[in-house]
Amino acid sequence: MPDKDQAAAAAAAAARFPPNGDWRPIPDPTLLTTQALLREIGGVRELYDSRLAAMDKAVALIQATVDKSPSIAELYAKYEEKFRGVQIQFDQRDIAVQAALQTAKEAVGEQNKSNQLAIAKSEASTIKQADQIGINIAALEKSMDDKFDDVKTRLTLIEGRSRGIGDSWGFVVGLVGLISAVAAIIALVLKH
Repeated sequence: MPDKDQAAAAAAAAARFPPNGDWRPIPDPTLLTTQALLREIGGVRELYDSRLAAMDKAVALIQATVDKSPSIAELYAKYEEKFRGVQIQFDQRDIAVQAALQTAKEAVGEQNKSNQLAIAKSEASTIKQADQIGINIAALEKSMDDKFDDVKTRLTLIEGRSRGIGDSWGFVVGLVGLISAVAAIIALVLKH
């Protein structure tokens, strides 16, 4: 039996290693490896193709978003317009404040003129009243002088007539006349 086993091993070796010098085994692992590599490369290609397709979609979405978004120039123009509007509002506010200050300044000037006129009128009125008081005092003084003269004259007459009554009676009458005159002056001054 050993011959049979040897013959089978030789046949198997001849099948594995053909006499044409091709030492590759059957089935050829190179062919299987190539097929496995091609299959795996196909899987990787599908994976990368799907990833690239997803990236293309993402890029398209980003591009659509960017296309919908305003450009930098548009944003600059938009904000420049807003800043211009704010500057116009500031300018209008400044003009309004200047106009209000000018109006207030003019109003104060007019008020000062009115005050000066009122002061002048008041001064004139006060001077007029003081002059009138002076006239009243002069008239009162003249009246008092006349009354004193009258009292002196009467006292002289009474003194001459009634030397017997005494000097005290003339003094009392003169004193009453003097008190009456002073009371009349005070009443006249207080009245004005």
